[in-house]
Amino acid sequence: SHRLGELQKITVNLNQGSLCQKPARVAAIVFPIYDHGSSARIEHQSPANAALQLLACCMNYEKHSEVAVRYVCGLMGDLPASRLYYGNGKSAAELIGSIYKE
Repeated sequence: SHRLGELQKITVNLNQGSLCQKPARVAAIVFPIYDHGSSARIEHQSPANAALQLLACCMNYEKHSEVAVRYVCGLMGDLPASRLYYGNGKSAAELIGSIYKE
């Protein structure tokens, strides 16, 4: 984490129509896992497993500690979570789109 500032950054230009003007509601948490050659599939996660996965990715855990744990546990109590295994990005996007329609 102490070397994050060394990562090369790129500028991404977005048109005005692709920007949200207000916060979007989080509908689900999906942990993508690339699996060369496999078809896209979803594996549902328990709230406890999903919370542990999110906390493992928390880069500022030392700063927030128990507050982070409480927040993530509360978040996972309200949201479905899944692991997405995929070998092709397009099929993964189609699968997610078919499952999490608004």
